[in-house]
Amino acid sequence: MADQNILAGDINVLAQVRSDVKEYEGNCDRLYALNQSVSSLSKNIDVMCKNVKDEVDATVKKRRDDVAAGFNNAIDIDKEKVKQVQAEREKAKSKGIKERIAMETEDLARDNEEMNSQILEAFRVERIPRMCRNRLYLALFVTKGIKDILICIAVFAVFYCAVPLIINLIFPELSKLVMSGIYLLIICLGFFIYKCINDILFVPHAETMLGVRTTRKKIDANKRRIKKIRRSIKKDTNEEMYGLESFDDKLGELYSDVERIEGERAIALEEFDNSTRPDIVDEIESRDRDRIQAMKTELEEKAASLSKLQDRVKQQKIYISSNYEAYIGSEFVSSAKLDSLYEIMRSTNVKTIGQALMVYDERK
Repeated sequence: MADQNILAGDINVLAQVRSDVKEYEGNCDRLYALNQSVSSLSKNIDVMCKNVKDEVDATVKKRRDDVAAGFNNAIDIDKEKVKQVQAEREKAKSKGIKERIAMETEDLARDNEEMNSQILEAFRVERIPRMCRNRLYLALFVTKGIKDILICIAVFAVFYCAVPLIINLIFPELSKLVMSGIYLLIICLGFFIYKCINDILFVPHAETMLGVRTTRKKIDANKRRIKKIRRSIKKDTNEEMYGLESFDDKLGELYSDVERIEGERAIALEEFDNSTRPDIVDEIESRDRDRIQAMKTELEEKAASLSKLQDRVKQQKIYISSNYEAYIGSEFVSSAKLDSLYEIMRSTNVKTIGQALMVYDERK
């Protein structure tokens, strides 16, 4: 029927057209169903393969972890012992450092004790009040050095600046004249207090206080030397004098034991990977191997059928488009429309398909 104007065809030509279209539509339906079946089967195979792989991975990991667990437990025990020995070693080292510091600074510490005793004795003999022993008193009345000067500046700043400022904040209503008077009074009071302390406490004991000042300097110098010695000892990396050999020997044994166990673990895991793992994988995969293979075979067969059917449908579509749609229009290339045209030709005097189309249009 190729290259034939079907509009002039009779009812037999229309019957052939209708048969071709119905066959094409049936093939389209089968193509859709087969395509869905292939897609579903492919997904099922993927799911089954994934489930098998997940089970293999989980089982292998668990069995491998079980193999390593015993070794890991032994290693953890040794590492805990290492921490304990290290703590004991550090404690022994700290004790040794303290003893070394005490030994190397013994003379300086004893000198400081003796000088402090001399100061206390001098204060006791001359009945000098305790307040005269502190650093503030010595800085104010026996000033010597930058630190003492800074202490004096701080004291005077508090007394002559902070006190007036606080008064002004508490009593803001005071006039400038009153504040000037208060400030002058504070200056006089400060000078009077300083003068009284100087005349009553310092001047009568000036020689002793100057001696105390000198002795204090020696004590401070000794403290600096002690601090320097302590810092030097703590930085010293030589630990031979602390008697830590037993701890080091024990740590060496523990480290060797950990290394040995780690080696045994590596051998056991390698043996598992090379021997046990393939057996586990084969055992799990064998459960569904036949079923998966059958599904893959079915998928191959359906995929081949799908490919053939796709080619058939494509050829039918080209044929129908060229020989039928070109003459009667795509809207009439359907089973329902062709059945209507066939019924018109069968029940009337219409002789050609073209006439049947005209009658169909008139009946709308």
